[in-house]
Amino acid sequence: MKLVELLVKHITEWPKCVNYFVQDYDGEVKTGAGELPVRRDAVWIRPVSIDKFSFGGHTCSDWDTAIVTESMWRTEKYKSGHCHAHLMLQYAEDATTTDKPWNLWEVCFGSRWVPLKTHPEWAQAAQYRRKTLPDLEVDARVLVWNLPQNKVKRHFSHFDEDGCICVFDHGMSSFTAKGYTACPHWELWEDE
Repeated sequence: MKLVELLVKHITEWPKCVNYFVQDYDGEVKTGAGELPVRRDAVWIRPVSIDKFSFGGHTCSDWDTAIVTESMWRTEKYKSGHCHAHLMLQYAEDATTTDKPWNLWEVCFGSRWVPLKTHPEWAQAAQYRRKTLPDLEVDARVLVWNLPQNKVKRHFSHFDEDGCICVFDHGMSSFTAKGYTACPHWELWEDE
């Protein structure tokens, strides 16, 4: 089995901040970031090692030469069908719960993730993912705004079905508020 095949078998989503995978003679698979490594003796030199995996200690047939990048992994993973087919299914599930499923998703062209504004194009050069909503406690302090110059301090209530943050009205907390408002933009409110 080749390293790219092993990764396709064991990894469902390419890890964040990882540029490549390599494998040493002992079967240890390492992730790296930055420049691609070079081989010296039986060890990869210069990887900025992020993580290590054993995958059951299986040493691949191409362990001494294989450097697997994300594009190589995606090509192998999606040899048949659309490369985003599994994400399209998740998106369709979201569409059964809201009429604006794009509010729950992000797209990345390069290195910056941005929220979708409409249905995704499912471009093969792009990456897509569901937004990860943080686990905030009720009354957590947040800043919310419609325009960046109009940030106001509020207390967190919940996330609605479209993934928008809802905060208690008029700066009240859960103890005193009589309602809440959904806001398109937010960040945690840090004391200075």
